[in-house]
Amino acid sequence: MYNDLSLPATSTLELTHLLRTLPPTYCAAAIDHHFTDTTITPPSDSFTKIKEITTTEKLNLKLYSRATLAIEHSHTLHQINQTPNNGYDIMAVQPKTEKIFHTLCV
Repeated sequence: MYNDLSLPATSTLELTHLLRTLPPTYCAAAIDHHFTDTTITPPSDSFTKIKEITTTEKLNLKLYSRATLAIEHSHTLHQINQTPNNGYDIMAVQPKTEKIFHTLCV
């Protein structure tokens, strides 16, 4: 069984097509919403529509929502602990500088 935990959040049509073409050996996928030094907003309505499509079409696939916060400036770091997950199943950070990387790892 395979998982893809970072499918780009593009249009509903493109994501639906992508999910339909995943081999049957995939059991989970995460739709990744990418943010850069901004407030993390809840998943869009398209994510709900995609979940409904996977259920309706009986795709044997667990669907997750993922938020990736790319951090370039240290003032954004407070979002990691102070912001609730806003409805996302997976939260990820992507440090853009070595200094931010070290701050996150310590």
